[in-house]
Amino acid sequence: LRLGYVDGTAPHVAEPGVFGADSDYVNLGIFCRTPLSASDAARAAEISASYKARYARAYALLAAGAQLEKALEPPPPDEKAAERDCADAYYFLGILYQNGQGVERDLKKAIDQFLRASERGSAGADERIGWFFHKGYVMARSDADALVWFRRAASHNHKLGEYDMGLCYEYGWGVERNLKEAANWYERSFHHGYRKAGEALRRISRQ
Repeated sequence: LRLGYVDGTAPHVAEPGVFGADSDYVNLGIFCRTPLSASDAARAAEISASYKARYARAYALLAAGAQLEKALEPPPPDEKAAERDCADAYYFLGILYQNGQGVERDLKKAIDQFLRASERGSAGADERIGWFFHKGYVMARSDADALVWFRRAASHNHKLGEYDMGLCYEYGWGVERNLKEAANWYERSFHHGYRKAGEALRRISRQ
């Protein structure tokens, strides 16, 4: 006879390893004498991986839902703050769709969300749209259009937009190649906290 005890409270079953200081998932298998066959063990591992993936998807959707709920709340007296919250929600959704985090990857839905965010003043969305043009995602590839969106993001002191402007001038994307101008943009990006811009400055200093 073996005795086991569990704490069955939601959201999962846990057994204190050191009461009040530590806890672990219960391995109910230690109370079973029958070993798993190879096929059963493989199936158990598959189920375990599946539920972990579902947890990750659930948390991603909950985060997106929280952003949308916040955006749909009655606008506070500060209307500009309300617009920023809404822009952040659309931008976050665009990221989820672009990367396939918690949702099926869909670049068309991603660009739709980025455009909505951009309309509400999101510099981050402007920068993402620039890359969609540069890569030719959804819309026709155009470095000239990419440059417009990168510059728009950079005009708000967005460090990635400034870095992208440096790339445009370094490699001649939509503009005549100009290493001095590239260095100016990389310096701005580095000044605003983007460490990769420092690597770019060292790179072009050797050219």
